[in-house]
Amino acid sequence: MCDTLAVSADLVRIINELTQTGASIGSLGVSYWGVQIARGRDFWSRVKSHSGKSSDEEVVELVASSEERQIVFSSALEQAIGSDWEKTRDVLARIVADVLSGEEWRLDEITILLRTAAQLGRNDVAVLTELATPRPDRYEDTHFVGAASEADIASGLPADTGILLPPILGMLAMQGLIVDGALGTWDYGGPRWLLTPYAFRFFRHLAPTGDIERATFAVALGSARLYVRNLGLGSGSVTSIEATSDGRGLLGPVTLPLELRAGEKTELPCDTNLDPGAGARLSVRWVDGSGAESTAERYQSRG
Repeated sequence: MCDTLAVSADLVRIINELTQTGASIGSLGVSYWGVQIARGRDFWSRVKSHSGKSSDEEVVELVASSEERQIVFSSALEQAIGSDWEKTRDVLARIVADVLSGEEWRLDEITILLRTAAQLGRNDVAVLTELATPRPDRYEDTHFVGAASEADIASGLPADTGILLPPILGMLAMQGLIVDGALGTWDYGGPRWLLTPYAFRFFRHLAPTGDIERATFAVALGSARLYVRNLGLGSGSVTSIEATSDGRGLLGPVTLPLELRAGEKTELPCDTNLDPGAGARLSVRWVDGSGAESTAERYQSRG
C-alpha cells in the first residue's frame, strides 16, 4: 500500500477509534471531545453518501490517489469538526465529493469554497438564499435587474433575521458572494445587492430546492438597452422577448433562442427614447432545463 494511502487510512482509523471511545470519554465529563467525534463521523458519512460510495475503503482509495485530494479532505475534515451546524458539514462534504468524483477542479478554487462554507452560519445562508430566490415582482421599480435593496431582502425574512441584515450583508460582500450593483451610478440611492458569479458557483454545493433551482428570467429597460437576466440557479433558453410603448416596438434585431446560465445577464439593442410620462410593456418567455415553459411580464414606467 502506498504511503499516501496509509496516511488517508490513518484519518479513517482515527475517526473510527474516536467514535468507539466516545461513550467512555463522555462518561469522564469531557463532552467537548464527544461532540468533535460526532461531527467527524457525520462528515465522513456525508462524504461517502455524496460520493456514491458504500465503504470506507472506496473513499480512502480516492482520497489517496493524489496529494491534493488529501489536502482537500484534511482541510474539510478539520473545518467540519469545528462546525456545530450540520448544513455546514453537508456543504463541506459535497465539495469533497465533487473533488473525488474526478471532475476537473483546481486546488485554489476548492480551498476558497471550503473557507466560504466554513464561515457561513444559518442567518448568512438564509439571507443568501432569500437574495437568490427569484421574485420578479421585486424588480418592478428598478432597472437593476435581479438586484434587491435591504428592505426587499428583509421583507422575505423573519423579523429577528431582518434586524441582523447590515452585518450579514457586509460579511457576504467580504466573502465575494454579493456585490452592490448600483455602486457608481449617477443617481445612487443606496445598495442594490446582486449575487456574484462566485455565489452561483457556491450554490451548487448548497443543494437548493424548489423554484430557486430553475431558470427564472426578469427583463428591464435601462438607459440605452434592454436587460435580460436569469435570476435562477438553472440554465434556460429565451424563446421570445417583446418591448413596446403605446403599441410601438422598441426592440432591435435579436437572435433567438438565447441561452443564459445561472446569474447571467445580456443587453439587447432597444429604443429607449420614450415620450415623457410614457412607459414600456416588457415580456420574456423561456424554457428551463426540465422543458417547462414560462413567461414574465411587466410594465415599466419611465417617469
